[in-house]
Parts: sequence; C-alpha cells; structure tokens
Amino acid sequence: MISALWLWHDYLDESHQISQQVHTPTGSFWHAIMHRREGDFGNSKYWYAKCRDHPILQSLSIQANSIVSRADADKTLLRLTISGWNGAAFVDYVQSLHESPSDPRYAIAVSLQQLEWRVLFDHCVRQATGK
Repeated sequence: MISALWLWHDYLDESHQISQQVHTPTGSFWHAIMHRREGDFGNSKYWYAKCRDHPILQSLSIQANSIVSRADADKTLLRLTISGWNGAAFVDYVQSLHESPSDPRYAIAVSLQQLEWRVLFDHCVRQATGK
C-alpha cells in the first residue's frame, strides 16, 4: 500500500524501491504501473505478464467497460476489455498517447489509470484488513 501511495503522489523512485521487493502478483502489478507511468513501456509489459491471473482483473475489466463504452468507437480501446483486462494492451494505449495530452483519448487513458490504481489499492486494503 505504501508503494501505491508513493505512486499516487508521483514519487516513482520511492514506489519502485518498494514494489520491486514485493514478490507477489500484487507487487508485480504495482511494479508494472510504476514502469508505465515513467514511460518504460517494455518493462511495464514484463511486469504485467507476471500478474495475468490477479484477482482484481475481472472487476477491473467490468469497471473499465463503463469508461470505454462512453468513448467514441476505437478498436484499441476495445482490446483493453474484450477478453478481460489486458494490461499489455493498456500499456500500448498509454504509450500511443504518452506525448499527446491534447488528444481526446488522453483523458480516457488517465481515467483508466486512476480506476486501475483505485481497484488495486482497494484490493490491498481488503487484503491488509482481512475484509
């Protein structure tokens, strides 16, 4: 959870120091998000591959669909949720918009990243509290 909080506040190095020490699918997920945020897209995909069976993926996909369905038709967006949450496809989507903040799809990418963070953080809270 501390890695996540550092990440939320844009302290990527601090987040990275913690997430790389957590050898679980959740640690790999935070690690993937951190590398995507810093623009190391290939490394992000590597870490997403280590959490393909993470328990939040079904819920994340369902919730992401509510964001995706409001957007204009876009095949790259559909790839994100068509078969459940696709972290590698999301990395590609973010990478394609990384330096284009004026692109209308940029706001969708930000919304999806915030959703992903919240769903994973909520999972961590439930794991920590046993609820």
